[in-house]
Order: sequence, then C-alpha cells, then structure tokens
Amino acid sequence: MSLFILDMPPGRSAPTHTHEGVVFAYVLAGEIENQVDPDPLRVYRAGDFFHERPKQVHRVFRNVSKTEAAKILVFQNTAALPLGVKPLLQQPLADLTNQEVSVIKIIRDPGSVSSAHQHPGPVFAYLLKGEVESQVDPDPPKVYRAGDVFYEPPMHVHRFYRVLSKTEPAELLVFFVHKMGVPFAVRLSQ
Repeated sequence: MSLFILDMPPGRSAPTHTHEGVVFAYVLAGEIENQVDPDPLRVYRAGDFFHERPKQVHRVFRNVSKTEAAKILVFQNTAALPLGVKPLLQQPLADLTNQEVSVIKIIRDPGSVSSAHQHPGPVFAYLLKGEVESQVDPDPPKVYRAGDVFYEPPMHVHRFYRVLSKTEPAELLVFFVHKMGVPFAVRLSQ
C-alpha cells in the first residue's frame, strides 16, 4: 500500500487511464473535476473524498482552477506511482483476501488523550491539522505535525494519541485495512 500526495498544477488534466488496484483519494486543496465509469462527472473540493475500483476507466481527472494548484492525498494498493511522485509511506500487505479499507477523519479536541487500543489490521494515517504526540509499541513517543504520516502494524498497542495544543483541535485522516466485519479497534483495559 502506498500513501502519497499528487500535486496538480492549475488547469492540468490527466489522460484517460485505469489502475491495477484500488485507489482512494482525499482532496487536500483546490477543486478537482473527476469522472470514473460508470459514475457521472463531479467536482470534488478540499475535504471531499472519492475512490476507484481496480480497472475502472478514469475518463476525466483535472484541476478546475486556471490559477491555483490542487493537492490530492492518494492511498492505493499498487506499486506504480505517477512519474516524479515520492511515497510518503509504503508498506507491503501480505494478504488482501476478504479485506476492506475504511477511511475515517478523526477530530480530537484540544488537549485530549486517547486510551490504549489495538487495531486488528494495518493503519495508515495522515495528520491534516494540528500537532499530536503518539506512541505505538515498541517505539517511543513521537510528535507529528500537519502533513506528517505514520503507520501502525496490526495488533501493536497504541498507548496514546495526545493533542498537544490546548486551544486548537487536531484532525487525522486514517486508512484502516481490516477483515470485513471486524471492528476497527479494540480498546485495552487500563
């Protein structure tokens, strides 16, 4: 699985294409005009999300603005990245049979701290806003700022996730890969 940012200059379009695997996209900035068969043409703005199933024909993908760049956060299960794009995070996944991906935006209040928990599947996270401290076993605590990414292996204990600001919330975009019907997280007793 790869997580990367696709920068689209003003007015830029991509030619009609397909992807070998599934693609999940979250618009970080700008407006994207997008059409994937059989869906109708639609405009996606900052904060909007879309996905493509493997081999779907992606007919239209363009930055609507003639003056402003657009930024898209992409999460995909193919190794091939667009030319010139470097991954923010890549992790191999052994078996995707009966797996699904859930995308969740988590907003935490200023100063809040999560309780200890585990995820049955891998977690790929991108901090949209704020500054947090997080600790996942066996690693020491680490501070993350807007634009940073992190990975949690399956069933590693996530000891805490603390919002460092006392006045501003933190926003996290999380991609969970998990077996169908299995909960995202298991809370641990303290």
